[in-house]
Amino acid sequence: MANLVLSRELRQFRGLLSHRYAELAYSGLWFHDLRRALDGFFQQFQDKLTGEVRLKLYKGQCAVEGRRSPYSLYDSQLASQANLGFFENAWAKGFTTLWTLASRQAARRHLAREE
Repeated sequence: MANLVLSRELRQFRGLLSHRYAELAYSGLWFHDLRRALDGFFQQFQDKLTGEVRLKLYKGQCAVEGRRSPYSLYDSQLASQANLGFFENAWAKGFTTLWTLASRQAARRHLAREE
């Protein structure tokens, strides 16, 4: 459900903090102020982790058939091919330029070292 409701950045950060939370519990630091602070962080978005999941059971296997939540970040109307007019082509170019900026800079530095 977290993939449907939480942003990628929040899911990644939650993973890091979950690991730290487990370390605190394992080390016997249950009453540490950091553990209580982490509780507050997790409680912040916990209420949004709700919804329904449809499962398919077949020959000892279980597969997710569908899921939905009132807090879902997924919008099927935006994902539809019918909405191509909603997006401007310049956006794709700008996104690609920003997304690949670090890789392009690394390639420039690599080429400069070879010269």
